[in-house]
Amino acid sequence: MTIEDILCQLKVVLESGNSTQETLPILQKCQSLFTAFDRDDAREQLPAFLEALLANTIKPLFASVVTRSTYRARFLDSPKKLWKDSASWSVNILQWILAQYGTLEAPLQKQAIESQFPLLVPPILALLDDEDLTQKKTGCDLLQVLCDQLVRCESGILKRTGLTKVFEDSLAPNMLLLPSLTPEEKSLDILSSLYPAYRALVQASFSAGPSAAPSNAGKLAGVARGRDSSSDGVLVQHDGRQAMLDRILRGAILTGYIHASDYVQIAQLLVSEMSYVVAMMGASSAKYLSQLFPLLRGILTNPLGTAYQPLLRSAVTAMRELILQCWPRIAEVWWEECLRATIGLWLLLYGHDDSTAAQLKDDAKGLMDLLVQVKGQAAAEKALHLLQAECEQLEGLIPKG
Repeated sequence: MTIEDILCQLKVVLESGNSTQETLPILQKCQSLFTAFDRDDAREQLPAFLEALLANTIKPLFASVVTRSTYRARFLDSPKKLWKDSASWSVNILQWILAQYGTLEAPLQKQAIESQFPLLVPPILALLDDEDLTQKKTGCDLLQVLCDQLVRCESGILKRTGLTKVFEDSLAPNMLLLPSLTPEEKSLDILSSLYPAYRALVQASFSAGPSAAPSNAGKLAGVARGRDSSSDGVLVQHDGRQAMLDRILRGAILTGYIHASDYVQIAQLLVSEMSYVVAMMGASSAKYLSQLFPLLRGILTNPLGTAYQPLLRSAVTAMRELILQCWPRIAEVWWEECLRATIGLWLLLYGHDDSTAAQLKDDAKGLMDLLVQVKGQAAAEKALHLLQAECEQLEGLIPKG
């Protein structure tokens, strides 16, 4: 959204006469601020301009909001929400403000965000705590943008202010907005924004690096061989970051899958998020192998699995990530379980010749190659040779020695 778009929107609202006595002065002030903004001198003006918008436009509209984090919310009726009832345009202004921080250079960006952070927190919390799922989704999207900006400029303001827990408490209850109590389409909509927001919150609170992502297939070869069991976070301390990741994996992803696995799109979303969280947890995710591997094997060997192949792809990605992160434990205990899942997927796809099935077959081969590296060439070949002798359908899956 450009300044011209915002001015056009504000002009339409003014001419429509929909503004109330409370919101009209704020609307007029907002329009005058945008009109007076000199874009030729934007870099120098922008931080002060954003602060003026937050203080003069956003803050008055959200000032009376009682959020979930306020104890009075249990006893008082919800106050009038000016930002929602008669100034919905303010949410677009807030989105624009957050986007502008990314246009600032790093030192100036950090200074601007940290100085204006107290003005950003209340409206984002208000959106997260609103009963309207559309507003909740917007709040999640805004929180993700804010956290991504904090990571980019290496700001530790979330940790210093102790607001991580406040944001987490606003996000966590929404993770159980699942079918059948919540319609599947609406559940997908909110969860697809909620989980990335939570992961961004973890990164902004405890790490200055970029958000971890599942490893891609091109990294399979040679990864396990090059790793050492004392590296890559095997000895990660169970700190606040780890505790947050534990809560999202155990209390949201696994719990959500148990309740809503019959809805394949929900299941795919949760399994996809599993990959991201495991990548962030590293080897500490090994304590969940007894729960995650049976879940993934159930997906990969489901006779009806080919009816919705995106779920199979997500399960393959999650299993690959678990193998990469927890390979010492897998070599000792879980190698056969992974092998059964991989072979089950291959047999499930046997006779399917479409392009998606071909990609899944390549993924299965990638898993098998990785399992050979994890177990060791000699030990793996001994087990695989016996399997291949018993089942001709495994031709093409088992690598030739």
